[in-house]
Amino acid sequence: MKKKLIKILSVISLVLTFGFVSGDSDIYFQMSKGIDIFGRVYKEVALNYVDEVKPEPFMLEGIKGMLSKLDPYTVYIDENHQRDIELITKGKYGGIGATVGLYNDKITIVDLIEGYSAQRQGIRIGDVIKKVDSIEVNKQNYSKLGSYLKKEPGTEISVTIEREGVKGDIIFNLVSEEIEIKNLTYYGFVPEESNNVYLKLSSFSRSAGDEVRKALQELKIQKEIRSIVLDLRGNPGGLLDAAIDVSEKFLSKGKVVVSIKGREKSKTQVYKAKE
Repeated sequence: MKKKLIKILSVISLVLTFGFVSGDSDIYFQMSKGIDIFGRVYKEVALNYVDEVKPEPFMLEGIKGMLSKLDPYTVYIDENHQRDIELITKGKYGGIGATVGLYNDKITIVDLIEGYSAQRQGIRIGDVIKKVDSIEVNKQNYSKLGSYLKKEPGTEISVTIEREGVKGDIIFNLVSEEIEIKNLTYYGFVPEESNNVYLKLSSFSRSAGDEVRKALQELKIQKEIRSIVLDLRGNPGGLLDAAIDVSEKFLSKGKVVVSIKGREKSKTQVYKAKE
């Protein structure tokens, strides 16, 4: 009877093991097959398509197409945007101190950081950038503009500007500087005689929580705080832990700030206020 029981248990164990291996093998087989098909199509088109195809941009478009089937926040960040990631994580970058946007298909200066190269040399909000060094810029290569303007501190950058009311182009010879981005771009009592605090939070880089904390401590010394307006308009987001750090300043200790759920329950994470 004991031998029979051992045999039965062995068979059950074998079936369970086989089942798990089969399930895992199936998804890896499908992945391997998908990669093989993608690779063959990519190679065939890159080598034999009637028009010349540049391999790297073609591959990037394939990746973008694949991720477009998911949610809009799952994206591939290539090396051209590496400096943007460093800006989010470190809050510093090498640049000229200007923010640009695409308006009416023109690359336009929308903001300037006081005290840095662009503002000191006379660039104005509303100026249109036509060239950076010898590169003509437009909406087609707008996504690469960051790599043109964000350089190592000390690097010379020539910017050709078109300004309304001025005939001909204006050329500015600028120098890239280390620029520290402030998350909290304004704080104070608004109206000034009130007890209402206004905070303008423009991003969530590493130091966002500390900036909010220091601002509230400073204002609390001046007078009692009875209400707060936290302005997030134009804030593009940033680091999750930085956003949690900011939220902790306004929530009771132990309150749930946010939870993250994955495909597996073991990957679920709940973040609570610690302050």
